[in-house]
Amino acid sequence: MSNNILAWTKNAIEQREQAAREACDDGEGRWHSGWRSENKREDGETGGERIGDERDEHALCNEGRRSSEAQSIHIALNDPASVLRRCAADRKLLELHGDRCHSCPAKGATGYCDEWTEFDCGDVCPVVTAVGESYGWAENEKTTSARPAWLAKVTSFAFRRTVTRSRQEAAEHHVCFTVVVTIGGETAIGREAEVQMPIADAERLGQQMLRIATYQREQMTARPTTDSPDAASAGQAPPTEGDQTA
Repeated sequence: MSNNILAWTKNAIEQREQAAREACDDGEGRWHSGWRSENKREDGETGGERIGDERDEHALCNEGRRSSEAQSIHIALNDPASVLRRCAADRKLLELHGDRCHSCPAKGATGYCDEWTEFDCGDVCPVVTAVGESYGWAENEKTTSARPAWLAKVTSFAFRRTVTRSRQEAAEHHVCFTVVVTIGGETAIGREAEVQMPIADAERLGQQMLRIATYQREQMTARPTTDSPDAASAGQAPPTEGDQTA
């Protein structure tokens, strides 16, 4: 999905840039509104609403229908120069957040914002999604291009392991646990994998998991029980049924 939304968004940016450059008409593309109310029009002046550029030449003039002041100002604020600036800024965002390993704040399924969410090269960062949506990346395009969800189920408690790659290198201490890869709830590979994490990464992951677990527990305990009239009328499920994760 990452490559799909990146390619789509980059193509959309190129189209906007091309249209903006052509609209500059060999100028800088800085437009201003020439809207004036009826009582400020000169004798013989038509009802057209003029948009001028930095050379004080007509960039847009509607002689057939009178535009409102708000419409005239809006057009000028979205002149070719501003479009080119936004396109350049969006390219920088895609360069920083698109198809690369990095950390970025993101909200999980619970709505909790994790400031250190890790994104791999094939993952879609929320910043990339936001930029794509600003150019019209539709919901159906996101769902049709999404890949099947591969998950990993933890199959052991954490344990220690010391790794020595060579006699010349110092031993590395890791926190480890085992997982099995699943897809659609079924085992996908048929064998366990061992996850090895340096101590610093394990500490950070543990802190993140503790914050999320605390938040979810607070959400669970804040709900009315199924025996209460409020819960029954609202159709709420008990925490043991409504808060399971695969």
